[in-house]
Amino acid sequence: LKHNAKYIETVNQIVSEGGASLKYLSMEQIVKSKALKESNPVLYNNAAQCWNHLFFFRCMSGSGGGGEPKGLLAKTIRRDFGSFDNLRKEMESSSIKAFGSGWTWLGYDKKEKKLVVSTMTGAGNPLIEGIIPILVIDMWEHAYYLDYQDNRKEYINGFFDRLVNWKYAQQNLKHAMGKGIVPETVHHVSHHGLPLVAALFSANLAKKTAVHMLFQQS
Repeated sequence: LKHNAKYIETVNQIVSEGGASLKYLSMEQIVKSKALKESNPVLYNNAAQCWNHLFFFRCMSGSGGGGEPKGLLAKTIRRDFGSFDNLRKEMESSSIKAFGSGWTWLGYDKKEKKLVVSTMTGAGNPLIEGIIPILVIDMWEHAYYLDYQDNRKEYINGFFDRLVNWKYAQQNLKHAMGKGIVPETVHHVSHHGLPLVAALFSANLAKKTAVHMLFQQS
């Protein structure tokens, strides 16, 4: 919560001082913008961290999480990776090998019409490359170090075995493929002060049980 509150504070301060050119941008517009990443990296990085964290919280479920995906998502994973085990191994390998802090994403490439895995450092988000986020694992050290130290593998196993919210991931895939709309998705969250604060803190509180479950069973 402390990290996220600081990101929110910084974004709102920059936006309030930036005039009309920034005031009416959505979070997604900021995170997608290569121009803003170059011209205003402080705004971009803090906005992206807000977006990434809220998305990550919704990728976890305090009840019924973990296991294997079903339906369209399972079918698409088999098509693009051969099996769910192959996808899991690829995300695990990408996460473990990543240098420093960042995020490991499962995304949907609309041009190639397939799922892809990528690990991006810092506040990296695949939206800037035109890839639609489906699922993410937070690989910033503060997400796992207190309970797992440098054992990233066990942290990732806990995420897949007990926490991952496949229902949300499938909604995101349907949205990316033009087959549905994601309700209450982070894609539509505003950065204008209280709405973002409320959304982010609600997501944190909603996932408190999920995080507690992961750490208690580790």
